[in-house]
Amino acid sequence: MTLVMPLAGKLCSHASVNQPVTAMKQTTTATPPEGQSKTQPPRQGFRLVRPYSTLAGAKAALDNGGRFWNLFTAAGDNRVSNVELARAAGVLLNEANCFLFFDMALAKLNADEKAQVVAMLTPKQAKRYRGHGPRTMSPAEAARQPAKSLVITEGVPRFERQITILQQGLIMVGKIMVPVTHRWPYDLYELRDAASGTTSGLRLAVWHKETRLAEVPTRFGGLVGEHRVAREKGETKELLFVPGYHTPLA
Repeated sequence: MTLVMPLAGKLCSHASVNQPVTAMKQTTTATPPEGQSKTQPPRQGFRLVRPYSTLAGAKAALDNGGRFWNLFTAAGDNRVSNVELARAAGVLLNEANCFLFFDMALAKLNADEKAQVVAMLTPKQAKRYRGHGPRTMSPAEAARQPAKSLVITEGVPRFERQITILQQGLIMVGKIMVPVTHRWPYDLYELRDAASGTTSGLRLAVWHKETRLAEVPTRFGGLVGEHRVAREKGETKELLFVPGYHTPLA
């Protein structure tokens, strides 16, 4: 059994954004329904979000009763609990990802409609959302944020190179926990301003895959964090933006 430490600190209830865990083969590539996230291998942790187009659709999808084992929640009671939001976001009580998904899924609603949906959150959850939810900003602004910042930003990703992120973990050997260093492959992109094409300075790290991100305007939601990046000799600590969700805008 391997226990993996979060990539960017304990901001979430149970896991960090884009936390690498044991790989699982992807079995579906179908486009998800509005507001729902596309299932991806857990290591990748990079889900597609299609925003809700109507207030009624958002309410119905979020007030979903949770998963089958959530016996004390009910669909259609005009209240969105943490487990109902987690189900819609495709995670298990990952508060940071829940809030990222929530904002990105409501992107097409106007301010009054969004306020109605926020009012459906439980009082405790609404307070945490207002205090710890993501901030929407330009890529240049996001590049200046400190570690552990939840950010939603838009831009055009341009591939730079593949990198290896180092992560401390523990592995069980018999009855002894032994520390190990995991080496995770990521693709590094620079996020450019969609309107001007200028460099923003924001570096975006996505779990490595054969197909690179398309160079089209895209909305990303994720966590800015400090990561150990392997070099030819030794390693460096670098501030990277690791997205958990994305929405193509073109």
